[in-house]
Amino acid sequence: MRRGRLLEGTGLEGRSDLREVDRKTGRILKRTNLASSLFGEGIAVHGDRIYRLTWLDGRGYIYDASTLSPVDSFSYAGEGWGITSDGTHLYQSDGSSKIRVLNPKGLAVVRTVEVKESGRPVWMLNELEWVDGELWANIYPTSWIARIDPSTGAVLGWIDTGKLLTSTESADVVARGGVANGIAYDRETKRILLTGKRWPRLFEVDLTMLAPKGR
Repeated sequence: MRRGRLLEGTGLEGRSDLREVDRKTGRILKRTNLASSLFGEGIAVHGDRIYRLTWLDGRGYIYDASTLSPVDSFSYAGEGWGITSDGTHLYQSDGSSKIRVLNPKGLAVVRTVEVKESGRPVWMLNELEWVDGELWANIYPTSWIARIDPSTGAVLGWIDTGKLLTSTESADVVARGGVANGIAYDRETKRILLTGKRWPRLFEVDLTMLAPKGR
């Protein structure tokens, strides 16, 4: 979310794009395509720029947040999965238990945070979102979201998205290779927007109604 606008990055080779979507209807208002050889991954808004990752190419792309026009690119080691911003730094996941904290100017790694619960690493960290001082991460390929302390990497609690879809919708999503991997936070309304790969719908969840940490 940026100033009331819903921005979305899509994946798959030949089908990846960056788009602005009407929140109520799902209609695409604006889009910029990635090269057909690239598999698009997570996006993050930082200032007036959008940072986007690709899965296996080791290259990310930077766009103007208002026009979605490409303005720059950057490289990184390993795979690209999720990315988010706390307003000062970027946070990047690669499917492991570790999250890289990046300086947006030059994209150098400032530090690395390993996510753990009860001393054990939590693997397959996917989509990331910054939510009121917490780092939220989808755990691939499950329905769970981990709520993470960004300073220590400790898991503060869990959210299960598994009941958002009906049993019929869920079975269809699984059959088509879908998974929960979409989180956005609307700071103005305190709503969490949840969706996933191959999901037929986007859900708005009231942050104040979620269970306390540890649940």
